[in-house]
Amino acid sequence: MVTALNGNEALSALTATDAPEFALILMDVQMPFMDGIECTRRIRTWEQETKQPRRVQIVALSAN
Repeated sequence: MVTALNGNEALSALTATDAPEFALILMDVQMPFMDGIECTRRIRTWEQETKQPRRVQIVALSAN
């Protein structure tokens, strides 16, 4: 399990060259610095640009 405190950390954890393969991301919609919606957009862009073999599943969550 990998924990990220904000969207920047989440994106870095996923896109690092030595990152494990993630099957699922639980994404907080209201994270600081970069919210979950923007982070998801950037993940999808990264997946397309790097021609990832499959899209990681992302589940959006909120405390509201």
